[in-house]
Amino acid sequence: MVLERLQQMASHLTGHVTQHHPFDPLTADEIAAAVAIVRSEHSDLFFNAVTLWEPRKTEMMRWLTAPDSQTRPHRVADVVAIGRGSKVYDGLVDLTEGKLVKWELTDGVQPLITMEDLQIVETVVRKDPKVIEQCGLIGIPPEDMYKVYCDPWTIGYDERFGSKVRLQQALMYYRPHLDDSQYTYPLDFCPIYNADTQEIVHIDVPKVRRQLNTAPP
Repeated sequence: MVLERLQQMASHLTGHVTQHHPFDPLTADEIAAAVAIVRSEHSDLFFNAVTLWEPRKTEMMRWLTAPDSQTRPHRVADVVAIGRGSKVYDGLVDLTEGKLVKWELTDGVQPLITMEDLQIVETVVRKDPKVIEQCGLIGIPPEDMYKVYCDPWTIGYDERFGSKVRLQQALMYYRPHLDDSQYTYPLDFCPIYNADTQEIVHIDVPKVRRQLNTAPP
């Protein structure tokens, strides 16, 4: 029943496909249909990207030579999704036919960082006991943790952790007042955040510590 509904949705979309050039980006409805088709077979996923999988050149050239008689290239969604355990999947959804035509586990890689990845890091950092301890060592008391900020950045590759874990590094700052620049007082340690488990898994600490700067902002 679910598959039939998804195929009906895809059929409805392709009924309007003549309004779109085959290279046009996916519409909001097409993205929603692609996500629904994937979820009908694979649950508990975070969708990193859903974009147009462009028609192959030979197929496109054949259609361009005779658009009235040749089969129009199908609308296909290129899907990158993340599962539990930082697992990364690549998929192709044929929206014209309403079905998933490719689904592969891609080992040893992590896709682009997203706004959703970044949003929670600062909240986790401020509550983490290990981070609170490091702040205390350089002069920031626990009651001032609301003045501690961070800029999360993707790590890329670090041989200590490998490529199978979705990690970020939190560049730390102290901001005594909301009207101050966040970057005036950088801190000397860097927490490592696991986006899959939403926890701090390590903290890089320099051999020589630097106390909190108390100069006027």
